[in-house]
Amino acid sequence: MAQKTEASTIVRASPWDVLTVILAFEEYPEWIAEVKRVEVLSRDEEGRGKKVYFLAETPLGRAEYTLEYSYGENGKSVSWKYLGGTVKDVSGEYLLEPVSEGTRVTYRLQVDVGFPVPGILRRQVERMIMRAALEGLRRRAEAGRRGG
Repeated sequence: MAQKTEASTIVRASPWDVLTVILAFEEYPEWIAEVKRVEVLSRDEEGRGKKVYFLAETPLGRAEYTLEYSYGENGKSVSWKYLGGTVKDVSGEYLLEPVSEGTRVTYRLQVDVGFPVPGILRRQVERMIMRAALEGLRRRAEAGRRGG
């Protein structure tokens, strides 16, 4: 099993605004360059994505996978677990914490591509994925989801 990687950033937007960006799965290709296609396969009783398919281009190759999402109380967290695809495992979570500047977003990610990857390369790829996701999320939320 792969090790979980964590990073945080401050977003100058409310936790609700950040959550709104996270829940707009179909818009991910607009702000995460590696994500090429997203399809919400099912939704929960509140209309949030429950099972979501992703197609991504990574430095290690093309990846297709389906994730199952769950949501914490009061919109403070979004987590996902792997259901299937071309990698061995993808799991993680966003934690949203109100702070005086807006929202502290902590991103935890665990990826197992299913084949050996040298540790230094794995860490570089993980940092790149997390940096791109957090920076894109920050820009999108601060821009009010449009034009970010």
